[in-house]
Amino acid sequence: MHWVLKKFKAIIFDYDQTIVNSLRRFYLTLNLCLSLYGAKTVDYEVFINLYSSDSLDILIPSHVDKQVFWTTFLKQFEKTPVSLSSLLPGALETLHELRRLGLKIGLVTGRLTSQEEFGKELKALGLYELFDAFATRLLAGEAFTPKTKMEAIRKLMMLLNVNPSQCVIVGDYHEDMIAAKELGSLPIGVLSGLMSPELLEKSGAKFVVGSIADVAPLIRKLIEE
Repeated sequence: MHWVLKKFKAIIFDYDQTIVNSLRRFYLTLNLCLSLYGAKTVDYEVFINLYSSDSLDILIPSHVDKQVFWTTFLKQFEKTPVSLSSLLPGALETLHELRRLGLKIGLVTGRLTSQEEFGKELKALGLYELFDAFATRLLAGEAFTPKTKMEAIRKLMMLLNVNPSQCVIVGDYHEDMIAAKELGSLPIGVLSGLMSPELLEKSGAKFVVGSIADVAPLIRKLIEE
């Protein structure tokens, strides 16, 4: 399909591993939750291997419901220090460039955190003023399911006053690509979340780039075509 970028009014970014590197926070929280449920913790190398293959579920004890585990994980994640997260290279430059291109910029996160608390984190990282609106998974309910992430994206589009067909959605995870595809937006995958390009494409990504630093050049190229 040939995408005409001139019809797009907004670009929506996922947060963790798309805008910021939060793998250390993820790792610490995962081991905490494994301990809470009586499972063995894992070293960082094992974590990275399982994370990149989207296989972390194999660590969850058989007596623990996976949705319950990941909901607990999301709640515990919010207790970890923001200082363990850092901006990915090129994030600020990309956001400023997209602003110059005249696009509204939205941010969505799959975290179970309030708008207020998430706003505090964005301010701590110097990001708050760079987004026209943001939405957390908590706006769509507390369950850890792709549908709640999609509903959070839908609510963000309402805040931005755009419809799905007017949006580009950029993310590192397959649920971002699935949501974008089902909503009728343009899905762009980034590899900074360590997910394979094949899986991102299988989930719906129309384009896959290395990181957020590569997004603005792609958008400019599509606009000029």
